Amino acid sequence: MVETLTALAVGSAGTAATATTAATAATAGLFGAGGAVTTAGLITGGLSLASAGLGFASALGQASALRSQAKMENFNAQQELIRGREAENETRRRLIASLAAGTAAAGAAGADLNAGSIQTAQMGAAADADRELRVNRDNTIIASGTRRMNARALRADATGAVIGGAARAGGSLFDFVDRRLAIG
Repeated sequence: MVETLTALAVGSAGTAATATTAATAATAGLFGAGGAVTTAGLITGGLSLASAGLGFASALGQASALRSQAKMENFNAQQELIRGREAENETRRRLIASLAAGTAAAGAAGADLNAGSIQTAQMGAAADADRELRVNRDNTIIASGTRRMNARALRADATGAVIGGAARAGGSLFDFVDRRLAIG
């Protein structure tokens, strides 16, 4: 098989006659004795070609699905960032409401709003909110980053699916040619 293909490509000992003889042998193996086209050869060839084409089309479909999943992961990464901002805004809103309620209650009770205990309570509430904001921000970055890494992995899988499909299709066609040459 390899000798025949080599002879077809470059010619054995560089002669055109040898290449012609090799081409005739390859044709005989592909189609039938003496280069005659046979029904069985045509059917087998057509089925092999169709199988290779369908296999490659399947790989393209898989790659397309993986790329769609990657796009969805990128979208979800953006959603994680939006959810994180919403959580930060909610934490700030709760802090402002807490400080306002504490100040109003202390003022209604006639307490000195500049007293140490009221300011200490307000600083404590602000520190708690700051910690919550940092934890939320870190969690948001991790969640969004994970989604982006998943998207990159899916895109790589899509590329692999196309390459694998092409390799399988090429291997299927090579096997067909090899079998037909062995018959001839």
